[in-house]
Amino acid sequence: MQSFFEPLLKLLKLEKIETDNYVFRLHYKLTFPLFILFSAMLTATQYFGNPIDCMVQGVPNSIVNTYCWTHGTYTIKDLEHFTRREPTAEEREHMRFYDHPGMIHPGIRTHDPSRNRKQYYVFYQWVCFVLFLQGVSFFLPRFIWRTFVEGGKMKFLTSGMKELTTDDSVVEKRKNRLIAGFRKLRGHNDKYAYIFVGLEMLNLFIVLFQIYLTDIFLHGKFLDYGSRILEYYQKYEIAWNPMDEVFPKMTKCQFNKHGMGGGIQNHDGLCLLPLNIVNEKIYLVVWIWLIILAVASALAVIYRLICICLPEVRTLVLWRTFNRWEHVAKVCRSRPYGDWFLLRQMAKNVEMDLFDQFLKALSLDEDFKKEYPEKEKSALNMDTLRLKWTPTKIMGSSSAPPRPESVNMTDVYWDNRADVEAGSGGYNNNRDEVRAGDSGHGSYRDLGEAEKERVYAD
Repeated sequence: MQSFFEPLLKLLKLEKIETDNYVFRLHYKLTFPLFILFSAMLTATQYFGNPIDCMVQGVPNSIVNTYCWTHGTYTIKDLEHFTRREPTAEEREHMRFYDHPGMIHPGIRTHDPSRNRKQYYVFYQWVCFVLFLQGVSFFLPRFIWRTFVEGGKMKFLTSGMKELTTDDSVVEKRKNRLIAGFRKLRGHNDKYAYIFVGLEMLNLFIVLFQIYLTDIFLHGKFLDYGSRILEYYQKYEIAWNPMDEVFPKMTKCQFNKHGMGGGIQNHDGLCLLPLNIVNEKIYLVVWIWLIILAVASALAVIYRLICICLPEVRTLVLWRTFNRWEHVAKVCRSRPYGDWFLLRQMAKNVEMDLFDQFLKALSLDEDFKKEYPEKEKSALNMDTLRLKWTPTKIMGSSSAPPRPESVNMTDVYWDNRADVEAGSGGYNNNRDEVRAGDSGHGSYRDLGEAEKERVYAD
């Protein structure tokens, strides 16, 4: 037994090199071992006894047990159009005195086709196999990522970078190694990053699919399984425990055989299913955990899509309170998403101060700047301001000399922009000249009021 759980215990250990994130690890480090553990528990007959034990007069129990386990058992349920009447006061007093709800066990009563039906249960012999396959499905994205995609990339870049050191020479060597490794891989990481996004979506799909599959497997009783149990324990007036409805402990089994005269003899057996005591608790834990995992996986996918669509968010994610924002912004600005994703993965495996120095050195790297030049978008730091106008009469002259279509306004500067926008015409008298090269045209003051308004509007 110990040798069986040793590989599972290894999954719970923290890895030296992180290649994914916390939500991704929930799938293969917790969910996968949890389902495998549940599957192993259900096969341990030495702890829970035989999975079924039936009682039929005149037939050997071993034969009936094998038959009923193979063909399934059933309980009796009321038809949908049939409503049972409320018990009378005398009947309530009788049931209270004998401490029972009027039947020996939930679902055990006489079958009447006009009032009720048989609900067969054949899934319990498949529970351990289904749980095992579900657990394997949660490990599948991890297997794809580690075997076919990641391939030791993080180990190549960041091996041994998380240990603290006070030796400046060691820090410098590590920083240079990070820069050299990133230079080798930069610009070729989009496939690496987007496959990880696809695997995160696959994780979410697997969780939702397992919820749907389990609901079908349990005859449509899984989606609201936990909520109905909570309601039952809040209101004890409910006659049938939801756990007994999904996983009955006492069921019926019909066994037929030929008598001495050749006629068919019907034996109505009563079967005990002790394994369902474990099944009902297992699926309550599964119900709670799959809901938590589905919400976490959905949030992880939303976060990933935001990072892809909004480059500013990438800078915020990579920035720490003790970083300089400009260093992180220069590294993240105009870079493809794949390179940012690689830096994000590296940040998880590199000591924080060392990674800060790496980002600073990367932001000052001239080759890095030339590969993806920054795009200045600030309106207050524009290199040139071009104004367009048409030839117009200037201050009484009969004709205006031809003006260029655009004039370089590099040195034009308004001290009080609010006044200009308000129409007051305020500007800096020391820098109001329009420099138009060798064209020899007039200044901004030479224009009439109408022309000034047109120039400003353009």
